[in-house]
Amino acid sequence: QTIKTLKEAVAYDGPSIIIAYSPCIAHGILKGMSNTIEEEKLAVESGYFPIFKYDPKSSFELQSKSDFTKYYEFIAGEDRYRTLKNLNPEPFSS
Repeated sequence: QTIKTLKEAVAYDGPSIIIAYSPCIAHGILKGMSNTIEEEKLAVESGYFPIFKYDPKSSFELQSKSDFTKYYEFIAGEDRYRTLKNLNPEPFSS
């Protein structure tokens, strides 16, 4: 999907912007940096980082489906969101 997106951006007659999600060590992935691909998948599946394409000449296309029941699982897996759990622990209790 990444390669296809890059090729489409290069082939587009005009400017293209690609916004990509890539976990880094500063995110504090609790599963470890060796699991970044799994973390990226969960970011998309949970709705944290939707995949979409917008072509001003034709349309907006949402290319991913979100299961928002996985949202808290995603944010609970990153150390940078621990403060959210401390501020509002109820959503994390289920």
